[in-house]
Amino acid sequence: FNADILFFSCRAVSIEKGLSDISMDEAELRRLMMANCKKIVLLCDSSKFDKVSFCKICGFEKIDCIITEKKPSDQWIEFLKGKNIELVYESD
Repeated sequence: FNADILFFSCRAVSIEKGLSDISMDEAELRRLMMANCKKIVLLCDSSKFDKVSFCKICGFEKIDCIITEKKPSDQWIEFLKGKNIELVYESD
């Protein structure tokens, strides 16, 4: 597959452990798609922050943008800013 933009989700997102999922097959498919995309966008609801799942997908070096439904903690905002990851969320 080749795509300009990859939109995907995962089970868990951790500052220390990166992005992870429950299935090795799903994690591998996501890694393959990431290798063939120009921009990578993570769709992540707030319940997935500060969680770790079974199989690591990648670290944050692969992610260009995170879209979530509400403002993450100040720690997450600073972390993502430091990684040059665009953060999109609904403002109050």
